[in-house]
Amino acid sequence: MHTSCIHLFDFYALLLCQSSSAMSKKVSIFFLGLVAFFIFQSCDSNSIYSEKKNIPTTWTHLDTISFRYVINDTVSKHDLILTVAHHILFPYENLYVLVNTSFPDGKATKQLLSLQLTSSDNSWMSKCSGEHCTLAIPISSDIKFKLPGEYALNIVQNSRKDTLVGIESLQLDITKSVDK
Repeated sequence: MHTSCIHLFDFYALLLCQSSSAMSKKVSIFFLGLVAFFIFQSCDSNSIYSEKKNIPTTWTHLDTISFRYVINDTVSKHDLILTVAHHILFPYENLYVLVNTSFPDGKATKQLLSLQLTSSDNSWMSKCSGEHCTLAIPISSDIKFKLPGEYALNIVQNSRKDTLVGIESLQLDITKSVDK
């Protein structure tokens, strides 16, 4: 969250604490909640799209995880981040997926990706809590979409096994690239 957003939030929290009557505290709480909502909405203006798809107990070659999104900005650069949630007992160090992308003009591409989940010492690169781990993996960085319109990103698991157990969800986030 931007520091200006935090300071504005602190200001309204201070106003709430200084209210004296019960009614004005209720009104202050309402407005504080309303202000907080708009602050959190406006402070992450780089986010274009975010959707999470849960995967049943098993993920077969026949199961396609689909994300559909609309792009209007063809000038800015964007990052596509795929967050993989998996069980701590997932038996593989990477996850092979076939990514099919459909463009607004009807054209399509296919790309085979190996999503690395472990480091060279075979420890999870993911953040784990209990038995569940998540790892955000950039799949495209600083790209410009050539056409405005609806895109589709379809992901199929492409491992040597017909059925995978332990992948819990995939989340696609599209953000405007931040200058580094």
